[in-house]
Amino acid sequence: MSKKWNNLVLVFVILALIHLVLETTPFMFEKYQKQLIILDGLITGVFLIDFYLKIKKITEEKTPFKSHFFELLIDLFSILPFFISLFFTGLKIMSALRLLRMLRILKLMNLVKSHSLIINAMKNKKHELNISMQVVLIITIILSAILYFVENPSQPENFSSIIDAFLWSLSKFIGEIGGYGDFAPVTISGKILATFVGILGIAIFAVPAGIIASGFVEEIEQVKKGEDDENFYNKISSGFSSEHLLTYIRAKKKLGLEHIRRKFFMLNDVKFKMNIPESSILSIAEMERGVRIRNYMKEGKEFTVIEFFNNNAPYGTFSNRDSQITVISTHSKDQPFLGHFSYALSEYLNANYLSVEKYSVSDFDAERNVNFAINNVYLDETGCLAIESFKQDLEKVSKNNQLTILVRAAGSKFDNFELLNGKSAGEEFCSPGGTFDNIDKLQQLKGDFQKIAEDNTKTVGFHSRLGNNEKNNLAIYLKKKLNMDNLQIHVGADLLKEDADEYYKTIEIVGEGFKSLISK
Repeated sequence: MSKKWNNLVLVFVILALIHLVLETTPFMFEKYQKQLIILDGLITGVFLIDFYLKIKKITEEKTPFKSHFFELLIDLFSILPFFISLFFTGLKIMSALRLLRMLRILKLMNLVKSHSLIINAMKNKKHELNISMQVVLIITIILSAILYFVENPSQPENFSSIIDAFLWSLSKFIGEIGGYGDFAPVTISGKILATFVGILGIAIFAVPAGIIASGFVEEIEQVKKGEDDENFYNKISSGFSSEHLLTYIRAKKKLGLEHIRRKFFMLNDVKFKMNIPESSILSIAEMERGVRIRNYMKEGKEFTVIEFFNNNAPYGTFSNRDSQITVISTHSKDQPFLGHFSYALSEYLNANYLSVEKYSVSDFDAERNVNFAINNVYLDETGCLAIESFKQDLEKVSKNNQLTILVRAAGSKFDNFELLNGKSAGEEFCSPGGTFDNIDKLQQLKGDFQKIAEDNTKTVGFHSRLGNNEKNNLAIYLKKKLNMDNLQIHVGADLLKEDADEYYKTIEIVGEGFKSLISK
């Protein structure tokens, strides 16, 4: 709708220019004055609606008005002439209004793409433009100083100082406006210097023009690359909705998870089978729109894959199903496939889902290096806005919550799974005072989990200590502030890297283990 509306406004800007031409033609104005007034009112009406929509958008997006000042000023000047003409009909004011209506052409600057390309080109090349102008200015000052000493003895009235010589040089650049500089050097040396000044006069326009032209070409290439990257992004993201390996298709179907996205793409598959350049893949990953490149080690070999997540929250992914179960992953960006595992688990349990996909405790970017598991924001201190959004979403799913599952990855050599119920060190997993109150259910969970794990030749450990029992721990915050009973499960990192059968079997084990807790 926005694009269609802009096209409509563009049509009316062109009509406004035609109206201005007809209005200033005496024959047309006298014969069709009434029709021209009606057309002017219609044009103004469209511009008024456009002005209102821009104000509304700026207000809703809470962007500062000063960043849109000139754009809004142009729109205002496009509207005012019609309303002023309703009250003032004098000849002088009408002439001024016609001049004011010329400003409507500036609305084209906000609608025509080429304008933004030129502006961006000048912004991108402002450093080069500044340097070129500084060089020209310095050389002009040097030449003017020499010209003064050469010409002053012969023309003391014209070259009375270095300032006069400098102004004469500038007059040659801009074409002797007002008649100033209509004299010339008379000495041989002065004429030679004047030749160099003339060459500089060409350079002062030619060099910036060349710089802007190169910036314009670069901007066009960047726009074209952006369009290509957008198409490549759509190609990759849509590819995650289909599965081509039979083992994954069977494993997902067995669990009723045919609808979930695929686990990953190999980088080389995207490069060679989808025919997408690696440079574009890197650019798409930098967009932070759900595509991520990941390296991981398995059996001594390094693999590079592409992951995908649903990017619908400032921190990553949020899904509210009004379920009694909530699955939370705070380290999806840290650990390969943890984001997909926790997502698949939430789908298997039909649970609410929160996943931190954009922030990591190991991120090289200082602004993205944020720990969502342990943070002073949970103590009501100010901090990362993404965590504030995370807290708001937690409140939304806390209303009918019976169990919150905090999913982490672990590198334990002894257990495939570890369950934690946060409390003081030394206390048993099923003793009171943890982050899950119902001791009977905990004992049932422990027995069920052990049986399910053993039936699938897996080991499971039960621990009490979270590693941080302070209130800045997410698990403590969930329990104390939101009254959300929660348990942590650490899944062996090697299990996350397994192939289809073993990977989805792991999801089934964890899912069935927690299902038994809710159903009893």
